Amino acid sequence: MTNEKVSVIMSCYKEKKEWLNLSIESILGQTYQNIEFLIIVDDPDNAELKNIIYRYAMKDNRIRVCENEKNMGLVYSLNKGLEMSTGKYIARMDADDISENRRIEEELNHLKKYNLDLVGSDIVAIDENSDIMPGVAAQMPVSNQYIKYILRYKSCLMHPTWLGKKEIFETMSGYREINYCEDYDFLLRAVLSGARLGNIPEPLLKYRYNFLGISRQNKAEQRCITYFLGRNRKVIDVLSTATINSFPVSTEGKKEIREMKEYFLISKIALQNKMDGDYRKLLKTCIKILRTKYGRRNAYIIFITKFLIKLDRREILNKEVQATMVKEIY
Repeated sequence: MTNEKVSVIMSCYKEKKEWLNLSIESILGQTYQNIEFLIIVDDPDNAELKNIIYRYAMKDNRIRVCENEKNMGLVYSLNKGLEMSTGKYIARMDADDISENRRIEEELNHLKKYNLDLVGSDIVAIDENSDIMPGVAAQMPVSNQYIKYILRYKSCLMHPTWLGKKEIFETMSGYREINYCEDYDFLLRAVLSGARLGNIPEPLLKYRYNFLGISRQNKAEQRCITYFLGRNRKVIDVLSTATINSFPVSTEGKKEIREMKEYFLISKIALQNKMDGDYRKLLKTCIKILRTKYGRRNAYIIFITKFLIKLDRREILNKEVQATMVKEIY
C-alpha cells in the first residue's frame, strides 16, 4: 500500500477533558502514521480544552489546530477542516469517541481493495465512563448494493467512522448547512452522484453514547429531518438547505414532531417496563406503540434493515468461503 496522506478532521466543542484525551491519543496511536490531524476548536473561550489540544500539538507536528472566532457549529467546522486538508483521503473523528489503533489502515485497505469512494465500519458503544455497554453495538450493511437500499430509510455509515477519497468531498462541496443529519444528506447526495460506499464488518470505533448531547436533546426534530430527506432522496441534489431547515417548523413538520414525541414517550415507558421485568405491561405498551404511525414505521424499518444486513453478510461470507475453496483447489 502506498503511503498516501490521510487528513483526519475533528471538531471540538465542550467535550470532557478525559474524553478528549482518549480521542486524540487514539488517532495519534494509529498504525497508519502518514496523517495530518486537523482539530477545529469550536469553543474558543474554553481555555481548558485549548490547553489540552495545544499540549498535544507541541509534541506531535502532525496536529494542526484552527480556532473558530466563535461557536459556529459542526457543519462549519467540518467544512473548515476540509478546506485546510492536504491529504488524498479524508477521515472523520469525533472528540468523544475512541478509534481502534488500526482503524485508518484497515479502512484505507478496504476502500482500495473494493474500489470504493467512502467507507465506514461497525461500532461498539461506550458509556460516559468509557466502559463498553453490553449488548449495545451497531452492525452496518457491508456492500454498496445493500447500503444504497437501506439509505432510503436512514443513514447506515456511522459518521465518525468515515474514511473517503478527498475528491468525493470536493464533488459534494463538503457538507450542507442543515440543522441536523448533515451526514445523511451527504450520503444521499453522494449516492445520487454515483459514489460507491462500503462498511467494514468489524467494530473499529468505540462510539460514546452521550445522553446530554445535542442530537439526543433534539431527537424528534432530527428524526423528522431524516424522514424528510429520505422521502426526497431522488431530488436531494436540488433540495435547498432553506427548504430542509424550514420543514420542522412547517404545519406538516410540526404534526410529525408531535407524533414522534408521543412515540418516544411510549417507547420510554416500554423500556422501563422491560428493565422492571414487567412483561405483561411491556406487551401492552408495545401494542400501544404499534398503534402509532411512527411506531409502525419504525418497526418496519428495524425489521427490513436487520433482515438486509443479515442477508448482506451471509452473501459476503459465502463469497469468502468460495474464494478460500478455490485457493485450496489450485
